[in-house]
Amino acid sequence: MTELDYRKALEFFSKKGAADRLPPVLLIFGEPYLREQVIDAVIKCMFPDGAAQGMCVEVIDPSRGDEIADAIEHLSTFSLLSGKKVVLLKNASLFSPRIDMDEMLAKIQASYEKNEIKAAARMFCTILSARKLSIEDVAPPDTAKAIGMDPGKYPNITCLEEIAQYCINENMAPRKGPSRTEGILNLVEKGFAPGNYLVVSEESADRRTSVFKHIESAGIVIDCSVPAGNLKADRDAQRKVLHDLAAKRLGRARRRMNPTAFHRCLEITGYNIPLFLANIDKLIDYVGNRPEITPKDVDDVLVRTRKDPIYEFTGAIAEKKMDAALIYLYSLLDQGYHHLQIFKAIVNHMRRLYLLRGFIDSGYNKNWSCGISYDYFKKTVFPDIAAYDNELKNNAERLYGPSPGGVNEKQWKQSILKACSDLVIAKNPKNAYPIYRQLISAGRFSGPELEQIMILLARTDIRLKKSGQNPVAVIESLIFAICRPYKTMSSDED
Repeated sequence: MTELDYRKALEFFSKKGAADRLPPVLLIFGEPYLREQVIDAVIKCMFPDGAAQGMCVEVIDPSRGDEIADAIEHLSTFSLLSGKKVVLLKNASLFSPRIDMDEMLAKIQASYEKNEIKAAARMFCTILSARKLSIEDVAPPDTAKAIGMDPGKYPNITCLEEIAQYCINENMAPRKGPSRTEGILNLVEKGFAPGNYLVVSEESADRRTSVFKHIESAGIVIDCSVPAGNLKADRDAQRKVLHDLAAKRLGRARRRMNPTAFHRCLEITGYNIPLFLANIDKLIDYVGNRPEITPKDVDDVLVRTRKDPIYEFTGAIAEKKMDAALIYLYSLLDQGYHHLQIFKAIVNHMRRLYLLRGFIDSGYNKNWSCGISYDYFKKTVFPDIAAYDNELKNNAERLYGPSPGGVNEKQWKQSILKACSDLVIAKNPKNAYPIYRQLISAGRFSGPELEQIMILLARTDIRLKKSGQNPVAVIESLIFAICRPYKTMSSDED
């Protein structure tokens, strides 16, 4: 029927008579806090009497163990009361019927390592269900191949054969029948029992899917999404959301906020809606009857809660922004990071750039330059990277010699997989954008410069562990050396 953003949705549900114009199904997706605001507005619109909400609203949350079949059953039966009934379906992952293989395998391995074999087995059966496989299809020793897992991409997943055998021994089987998406889709097409309404709340929604198109044609779609990136346009969108929410909160309290104070509050809090609004409430209480909140009020009341992620620290070093890198360094130390954690992050990032520089300087690089677009990169450069990675894998196999066969075959394969995981650039071929950004960073360094940085990192490691020098001063010195204009180090430079 229509699609609204969260602002227009809140305005619509606040109008008189809106409840009589509601379709039987609503889809709300995006930012969790904004979704909750819209859900509250929907429920209040349909049930102005708060006492009726507890009896007429049924919450089904599969992420907490609820069965989606319960939602289908509620919507298919008449309400015991004469009025309306709402089924709120939360976190059902209707738009991701294809499971996240990376996440699922990581969870299986983690459960296995905690000796939670039954939990790992249940998750393994979820993979089988998604792949439409029976337990007999994945019997060892071909478990990984049967589920379509490339061992080279997942060198740390070592438990699948044991988990598959456990499922066989315990007669565990994948769930059969229609998927949760198919079940809801069939119900939307067939229609609900009179007086029943479905409100679907999801973190994200794929407009290309049939379930989205059916809900859109039968009901209202409310987009609460906010860009989560770090580009200027993303930050501007985040700022606009916080500004609007703060303006409402301040308006109800008959207070206003100095623009500089708002910026200072955002700087301290970061993009965290509940925390930001909690801080606004603190400031409203602090100023009392005074009508305006000032920057001094912010500094007096709030403590710094925004966390400077370590990737921003390593990103500043990769961009040779010395001042920013030092600010992030001190912030990370204030948050309790150990100096060796910070040093390891630098090592991992610079080592990654060193590998990428190897591709840039190789004969496989025929199309890369720092000015190309991401779309052009995916079409022309990424295939070159795949070929480069393939050559690295072949070199690893040659290094370890021919397959020994027999009992040593598994150990030989694991050695090759480990070597490849340390060398390849595109570990996840489906996620090319980080590689695009990292290539830009690698382009700021020459090959000889990165070679000398590798030597410098080895020397810094020794200084941190054996010299007894102030570790913060040692890391500061490392940052200075990486970010300064490149010059050849003398053989005795420390």
